[in-house]
Formats: sequence, C-alpha cells, structure tokens
Amino acid sequence: MSGSRRSVPSAGVLALTVAVLALAACSSERNLTTGTVDPRANQLRDGLQVSGPLSAPASIAAIVTPGAQMVYLSMSPGTLPGADSVQFTPVRGAVNALTTSARMSDGGFDPVPVHASAGDSVPVIVFVGASRIGPVNVVVPLDRRPTVVRTTPPKGRTDVPLNQMIVIVFSQPLDSASVTLSSIQLLSGGGPAHATVEEVYGQPWVVHVIPSAPLDAVTRYQIVANATVRDVNGSTLAAPDSSFFTTGAAAAAVASVVVFSSYNNGSTFWSLAPAVAVPGGTIQFFAYPVSAIGDTLWNSAGTPFSWSSSDTAVATVDTLGLGRGITPGSAIISGCYGTICGQRSIEVRAPDAGVPAVRLGDLRGGTSYPASIKGGIVVGTSPFSGSQLQKRAFLWSAARGLEDLGVPAGDSNSYGFFVNAGGLVAGYSDAGFWIWSRSGGFMQVPDPNHEQSQWYPRALDASGEILFQTTVINGVTTITRWSARGGMRIDLPPVANGYPIDMNDVGEVLLGTLAAGTEVCGTVAYIWDSRSKSITRTIRGSDPTSGAPLQICANAINATGAVAGYVALPRSKAFRWTAAGGFEFVETGDTAIVTVAKAMNAAGDVVIDWYDTGRHVVRAAVWTAGGTVTMLGSLGGAATYGTAIEDSRLVVGYSESGSSGGPPEAVLWDLSAGASAARRRPAVAPPSAAVHHKQARAAGGVR
Repeated sequence: MSGSRRSVPSAGVLALTVAVLALAACSSERNLTTGTVDPRANQLRDGLQVSGPLSAPASIAAIVTPGAQMVYLSMSPGTLPGADSVQFTPVRGAVNALTTSARMSDGGFDPVPVHASAGDSVPVIVFVGASRIGPVNVVVPLDRRPTVVRTTPPKGRTDVPLNQMIVIVFSQPLDSASVTLSSIQLLSGGGPAHATVEEVYGQPWVVHVIPSAPLDAVTRYQIVANATVRDVNGSTLAAPDSSFFTTGAAAAAVASVVVFSSYNNGSTFWSLAPAVAVPGGTIQFFAYPVSAIGDTLWNSAGTPFSWSSSDTAVATVDTLGLGRGITPGSAIISGCYGTICGQRSIEVRAPDAGVPAVRLGDLRGGTSYPASIKGGIVVGTSPFSGSQLQKRAFLWSAARGLEDLGVPAGDSNSYGFFVNAGGLVAGYSDAGFWIWSRSGGFMQVPDPNHEQSQWYPRALDASGEILFQTTVINGVTTITRWSARGGMRIDLPPVANGYPIDMNDVGEVLLGTLAAGTEVCGTVAYIWDSRSKSITRTIRGSDPTSGAPLQICANAINATGAVAGYVALPRSKAFRWTAAGGFEFVETGDTAIVTVAKAMNAAGDVVIDWYDTGRHVVRAAVWTAGGTVTMLGSLGGAATYGTAIEDSRLVVGYSESGSSGGPPEAVLWDLSAGASAARRRPAVAPPSAAVHHKQARAAGGVR
C-alpha cells in the first residue's frame, strides 16, 4: 500500500464505463452495440447481480453527487469464462447517459455504478474476442440485499503467499459503520487471526482484511462475512458468506509494481490505459506490489510508495499519487516500491475545439439531460433544487431561457421526452405519461392496456400524435398511437419480432426487428405506413467484406423516409439509408472507433456518438448529408453525447464538465448557416476518420 490510509482499489476493477435504458428510453438507446446471437445469453442474464437503487455514499463524492440514486451491477468470477469486457449504456428519461465498458477478469466483473431507478431496464453486452453476447436486459429491482461477488484468495485456493492481499468484494456499497472485526473476520484454527478491516478508498463495496503480521505457513484460514454487514440503505447481507484458503510455506517476493489511474467517466473508472487530462485537471494514481505469478500482495513491510513524473512541465504528481495536468504533452508517472517501479503514461490535452458547446443550464440540481429539439425549443429533464431524487421536465429556448415545467397534480417528478414544432411536450411522471402545452398545462395520457407491463414512448409528430411501443404481459408488442384528438389506436406489427422505433410527420413508422428468441438487432428493418397499414419499404443489407447479413439497429426516420442507425461489422458503425441510394457508412479507418447514429433531420444530417475505445473518449459529432464528420466541442470532459438535431441544424446533447468528469450538462451546438465563424469553428475529423462509404443499392436491398 501507499503511505496514505487510502487502501488500494482491487485489481479486478479496471476500465469501467456503462448504460441504463430507463422506462421511456428511445430506440436509439435500445441497443448501444449489438453482436451475434450467443447461447450463453442465458448465462449472462442469470449471472448478473443488480442492486436496487441506493443513495451514493459520501466516499464516492468525486464520482457522483452524494445522495444520488445509483444501481450497482456485478458478476461473480467463472460466470462467462474467456469474456473480455462488458458494456452498458445508462439512460435517464429518454436520454442515454454516460456510456461505459468494464474489463472482465476470470469471467466476471466487480460492481459498476449506474444512474438508474427501480423498474428501469439495463441492456448488458459482453465481448468475447470478436464475438458478443447480448444485449440482455435486466430490470432494476426495488430493493436487493447485498451479496459477496468474490474473495481474494478465491475459495479453496492452496499455496497462498503469506503476504497475499485479502479482499472481499460485495455487490453494492456498504455502510462503513457495519465493516468491523465482528462482522468480517479472518479465522484460523477456529479462532480469530489478528487483523484489521477497512473499506477501499472510492470503492465502498470492497473491503480489505489486513493481517497484523504475515500469515502462518501451511495453515488453513477462513474468511467470514456475517449477516450484520449492511449496505448504505441498511439492508443486511442476504446470507452469511464463508470461504477457506490454505497458505504455502513462504511469503512471495515483490516482482513488479502495477500503477493505474482513477477518474470519473460517469462511474468509477480504474484504468490501466494511459491517463488523460486537460491542463489543470487531476487524476488519482494508485500502485500495488505483485508477485512473479501475478498475486496482488499487501505491503507487510510498510514500505511507502514514492511517486514521480518524467516531465513536470507536462504533469506533476504528489506524494499520495495525485496527478495534475500542466500543459499539453505526454509524461510518465512512476510509482515505486523501494527500487521496484511501475509506470503509467499520462496525456495532457488541450480542451477540444469543434463547434462550441453552449450551456443550457439546469434546475439547480447540478446536471441536466436534453432529449429533443424542435423550432428552437429544447425539452429535457433535470434534478430539481439540489435534490438528485426529484426530477423536473424543462423547456429551453433562446427567447425564454430555461423553464421548469413543474409536475402534474399529485406527482413529485416529471421527465420531458419530446417536443414538436407547435410547442407541445410529451413526457412521463409517477402517474404515467402526459402531454403539456402553454395553453392547457398537463393532460394525462390514458393507459392503453391495463395488462401492459412495458410502455415506451418513441416519437411525437407535428400533429400531436405520440407513438408508443407497448408490450403486454403475454409478450405481444404493439404499435400504439395516441393523440388528444384521435384517441388511442393500437396495431400489431405486421412482421415477426417487430417493434416501433420512430415516426415521421407524414405517418411513416420505422419498425425494427430482433433476432428470434433474443434481444439482439435483427437483419431487417421496415417502414410501415400508418395510413394504409402496410409495409412500404424493407431495409436489409450485407457485410461488404464477408457477405453476411447486416444486423440493423435502426434509430431514426426523417420526413423524406431516410433512415439512420448502426450496424455491427464487427464494431458498431453508423449508417444512413435511403430508398434511392441504399446504405452509407461512416468509415473511420480505425478499429478502436465505434460510431452510433442517434438522430437525423430532414436534410439527412445525422447526429452520431463517436467512441474512441482506445482512449476512453466519447464525442458527439454531426455526419452531414454531404459526407463529412464535424466534431462537436465539449465542456472539457471526456464525454459528450448528442441526442437530437433539427432542420435548422441546431443540435442538443450533453457534456461532462471538466477533465475529472464533472456532472453532465445540457448543451446546444449551432451548425446553422447563420452561425458566425467564431461560434462554429467546425473541426472536421481527419480524412481517415471522416470518409463515408456508399454501399451499392443491391446490398441495400430495397423492396
């Protein structure tokens, strides 16, 4: 351990990044990434551990706002052997939140915190080499008692070094007052061994058991967590947990030191990748000693770690491992245990250029999520008056600024999803869905089916009609449309495994499909005319390299009938499809880049999220109808996301604020022809990343 009292985070928590599909998530967030059908999807679904909503403890204040509702996902080792990483995409209301991937170890992963509420659906994807398992949706329970995810040493291990670090990883944050020598014990010969216990800094779901002296040789030990261990909500351990291990004959020598970094990307982010900061930004570095066979060791000698930077003009690091960016450039941060050192590089970057991001503000809750824009009016959701638990729908316009829509009578929360050109807003509250107008206020949308188990709003058209996807208890999915004037109209999708995604202003509904018996995007999408009740277009294609059918995750349809979404080849790639030209793709020339199309205007300009998986950076961008990719500026954080674009080329989304991952803030980007050169400063991606490719019509498969 380092010289401070901060326990070293467990080695199993690496490179975290995630996502939740909330009750009314748009189809653009339904499947962030997709992959081939894998029979291990049931193993993934059954092996996931999902907590109920928990108040974030103050010990992770650098990660999330204390008191914010978080859900924790984890999986015990051995569940999916050979798996490389897991990916989520949290969504609040109708807006996807910060996207995250967590590296998996030994077929499992340690808890990942996600902003979510009870009843939300969390899509989970696991990567195994070039293949993928999922997405599998898990539902957030109202409450779930904590369990033990894993222990180190693992259950039953023999020949354990006498200086092995002893770790217990729980499924969710613990109440630190319940972490005592009576609730968590190290036993030998039936009696307690001399040790101390402590939570890990920044990871209150991890407990270290620290012996007061090296373990006895060739001795059987027992690690016990009893039912008095409780989480931050006061729920006790689901069942006492016990595991045994046996020591070897000697302590292990320190062969190397591992250095890794920690920063906030919407969740805890322990990473072995190069650290990234902007000038003035901070990143915490940690180090731990490792044996020749990879065992993580505890610092039984109490040797303090020393820290240094190879170039203090670029980045500095203090005696406790806190790094700080100074000027753009690269440096090496070293953490040394005596003469044995480990290194991690840090890259200090100037703040992004691109089209400048204009803050829209929040309702005094510190963060905000825009969902839609029409006629210069933005609708979204923000925590209200300092409370992360109370949410309010908001409107924003240049003329009126940010406006709190309040809540329907008798409700305590409201979420804004859509707005049309007439200023009509559609959203959700505790009592159900509603529409809102300046002249009439809130009006409740009637429940279309009292038997329904899921009801997702997908679109709001110019006439005031809302498109819903409803799924009743027997699993039947319907196309449901409602308006104050026309009432409720319910149709069954005319294709197997079909579901509605989006609707344009001329009555065309975009239908997606799922591969049979899975929650993976199918190989075909459709355009269904709500007036004639018939399929007018069939959208399918093939991989230009392998010839295999494309998995089509369609997300948006515009007024001309053009469709945007993404396909897996094998990495997600944004596409634009027209009846006349077939498919166009964003070609990046870099296998580390993943692109996902989110929304599209009438001209065919597409909002995309540009994921640099090698550098852990997400950027919003606009893929223009002319084929160029224009990057959108940030507020200084590692992630920006676009959510909507209107015909005037105003784009809304949100950006982290600050290099250490401040809370996301609603922003607007102006790409309109009237925007001044000073405001636009379009930053087109490098040629290798901005080339678009048109697939031949034959592959586009128009019918």
